[in-house]
Amino acid sequence: MAGNKENFETVQTNSLSEPTTPLEEFAKKVFDKLIAENIPPIPYNYKVTFFNMLDNEDETFRKQVYELISLEETNELEKDIEFEKRLKASFKFSKEILQRTAILYKYINLMNDLINMMSDKEIKDISQEIYKFNREIEKLGAKQ
Repeated sequence: MAGNKENFETVQTNSLSEPTTPLEEFAKKVFDKLIAENIPPIPYNYKVTFFNMLDNEDETFRKQVYELISLEETNELEKDIEFEKRLKASFKFSKEILQRTAILYKYINLMNDLINMMSDKEIKDISQEIYKFNREIEKLGAKQ
């Protein structure tokens, strides 16, 4: 792949400003080395070259770079975003539970009103039907 230079156009970078921080200068050195050695400047190659060259830098600079890397790896913002998504979902589910509870309450009150309007015989007949229904549900539950 390094021999296929003719497939890529040369891009002038005159509009880019010169590096102003030690890290920017180091990053430029890494790219310069990749280009000088005809290594494709893809993220994997950059990463390998970056860490190889970082070993040759002074200890203070290395510590600063590793601190930046560790901050990025332990990005609290991403954790906060994930927490907020979960919190939002839990509010949504809580709202659904409350809505369904309200519907159940409404139907229970309606059933109570219907039972109060019925005669004792009708209530006994309904109780027997409910008892049979519960037995059928138990049978179905036992099969699972």
